[in-house]
Amino acid sequence: MTDEHLSAETLWSYQQRMLAVEALLAADEHLTVCADCRQRLDVAAPAAAAVVTLRADFAHARAEHLTFEQLSDLLEQRLDAPVRAQAEAHLQGCASCADEWEDLRAFSVSLTAPTVMAAPTGNASAPSSLERLRNYLSELGGDFGWLKLGALAACGLLIGWGAWRWQRRAPENVQIVQSNATPTPTELAVPVTSPTIAPVLLALKDGATSLSWQADGKLASASFVLPADEKRVRAALQTGDLELPSSLKTLRPQGDTMMGGGGTVGAFRLLVPVGQVTLNDRPQFQWQALPDETSYTVTVMGLNTDFTLTSPALTANRWTPPQRLPRGRGYSWQVVALRNGKEVKAPASAAPEARFRVVEAAALQEVARVRRAYPNQRLLLGLTYARFGLLAEAEAELQALAVANPQAAVVRQWLKALRAN
Repeated sequence: MTDEHLSAETLWSYQQRMLAVEALLAADEHLTVCADCRQRLDVAAPAAAAVVTLRADFAHARAEHLTFEQLSDLLEQRLDAPVRAQAEAHLQGCASCADEWEDLRAFSVSLTAPTVMAAPTGNASAPSSLERLRNYLSELGGDFGWLKLGALAACGLLIGWGAWRWQRRAPENVQIVQSNATPTPTELAVPVTSPTIAPVLLALKDGATSLSWQADGKLASASFVLPADEKRVRAALQTGDLELPSSLKTLRPQGDTMMGGGGTVGAFRLLVPVGQVTLNDRPQFQWQALPDETSYTVTVMGLNTDFTLTSPALTANRWTPPQRLPRGRGYSWQVVALRNGKEVKAPASAAPEARFRVVEAAALQEVARVRRAYPNQRLLLGLTYARFGLLAEAEAELQALAVANPQAAVVRQWLKALRAN
């Protein structure tokens, strides 16, 4: 892919993080060496952001209202805890559904409140709730004796609720024909518990979705494919910490704070990869160029292994190995420059090794899964990158999340933690 420029479709898919793993790595490799495609990608970024925003607006406009069955199950407390939390969160933000919810509660009270009726004689029992529903509908006119248990009862409840809503909201100048026998409610109505919604501590906009972190520890308005995904997001929000691999400490010796692997700014030094984990198993090695005619030779060595890979003599200050480096291993590398017949090494003999690690195949598969499961979402992808030590990729995702949520202090805290490693 390095010989030809990336197509517009490939750049778009790359921008939206929709490429398959192999295509993604190939695009990464090409963009590393092709300034023209990087410029095209930068130009396309604002347009891509505008499309994402438009998609988010359409997604919000298409948001489904709660059905009568969902409202009824919520009233009767038949919903599981996660579904109930989502329904309550929807009621908080949807005026239309909240209005229907209040009407259904009031209608339920009118049905469950006992009425003054003649005392039953003999073995006759008190009227059931279904009979009360029939009585109420008969007062509006019509034969509803067909109401029975099961699905017909649910249908009857829906009809009764609709009729009650119409009767309640009918204009005053419209006469509603009723029978003379009007049930008299008792002094005390049966109370109906309103849904309680915990205060929202943090609201994050993440691509076309939103996430609310509540005081009771729940994540509202969020949908996760795996329980482990939700657990990681909750832990990051609750603690403000990132899950980082301990192997990062072995890639940068203590006291080595310069990404160039030692030396002073402007001196012959290595640039990337140094002290980091790479996603690509054919990373491009880059170093500080020296003036005049100089040739360079790159040597890559495995840590605690006998692996060695050496480049031919190079005139450019970058090199991509022709073969893939084994994944899940650590490496060190150096460059020997031949200038005016003299050798110069980077890093210098007294400087720490320039180390890096190629991420494991399992980590690569997990990154691909998160990309597919949560397209255009930054939070979980950024946390996943950080979990495998892919700090540059994690910082890019969380930085975009911070731009979309400037009020979120926890995102800035994550970025600070990344930059400290």
